[in-house]
Amino acid sequence: MSCHKKGGQGEGWFSVAGTAYHTDNSTAQNVTVKLYSQPDGAGNLVKEIPGDLLRNFFITDIMSFRTGLYPVVEFNGVKSYMSSSISIGSCNSCHGVSTSKITID
Repeated sequence: MSCHKKGGQGEGWFSVAGTAYHTDNSTAQNVTVKLYSQPDGAGNLVKEIPGDLLRNFFITDIMSFRTGLYPVVEFNGVKSYMSSSISIGSCNSCHGVSTSKITID
């Protein structure tokens, strides 16, 4: 989130943000990302982040990642679970760089 940060060129300061893709590499609309306190959608739902019309998801709320959060991406009723916790909200800093893009279908 090099643009959407304090002093950055993008509008807003994002605490969690990213883009989801279909397996054909097109961007996915109507995704929802949920952050849970435990793996596999267990524990408390900490935050629900809807995708926007530009096919991104983001929030500007202040978030605490101190204990780690576990993302679940939902699309058309299908859920994809991230098995490890996140400690930052810049999803595309790993996905599409050192790990696969966030894909759904």
